[in-house]
Amino acid sequence: MSATTIGIETVSRPKRPAARRRTLQFAALLAASAATFGATFGIRELVSTRHENITVSAQTTPVPRSPQIEKIWGVEIKAIFLLADTGVIDVRYSVLDDGKAARLHTDGNTGLPSLRTQDHGTVKPEAVMFHFHAKAGDTNGQGYDIMYANTHGALHVGSLVTVVMSDGLELPGVPVKD
Repeated sequence: MSATTIGIETVSRPKRPAARRRTLQFAALLAASAATFGATFGIRELVSTRHENITVSAQTTPVPRSPQIEKIWGVEIKAIFLLADTGVIDVRYSVLDDGKAARLHTDGNTGLPSLRTQDHGTVKPEAVMFHFHAKAGDTNGQGYDIMYANTHGALHVGSLVTVVMSDGLELPGVPVKD
C-alpha cells in the first residue's frame, strides 16, 4: 500500500540552498581542523622531549678555558651545541694562531678532538660530518665549527663534556647547549 491510500501524505523537505550547505561544510571542516590542532598541541605538550637529567644550566654556565690548549693548539673552544633535534653536535672554536691550529687538519680526522661524557661514552673524530676550517691565509680571530653526528645520543643538553685533543690535552666541564 502506498502512504496516500491510508490518509498519510508524504512531505518532502525543501532543499537547502547551496550557499547554506557550503557554510555548514566549511563550519564542519573548521571544527575538525580546530580539534586536530588542539589534539596535536595537547599531545606535544604531554610527550615533549624533556631533559630531566640536566645537571647544570647550560645557557648560563660559562665555557672553561685551557691556556695549554690555546698555547699548543692555537684554538679556544667557544661552545658546544646540539642541533637538528639533538642529532648533530656543533663544536665552535676560534683560531688564535693559524699556524698551530693547522694541527686540526693532520691526517684526515685524526687531529680533531674527541668529546667525552661522564656517563654516555665518547664521540670520536670518526663521527665528524663537517669541519669548517678550510679557509686559506690568515685565520686568526676567525670562528669555525666541527660538526659531529650525535650517534646513540651520547651528548645531552645540559651535560658537561670533556674536550680531548688528539695529543691527550683535556678541557673538562664544557656545557652542552641547545
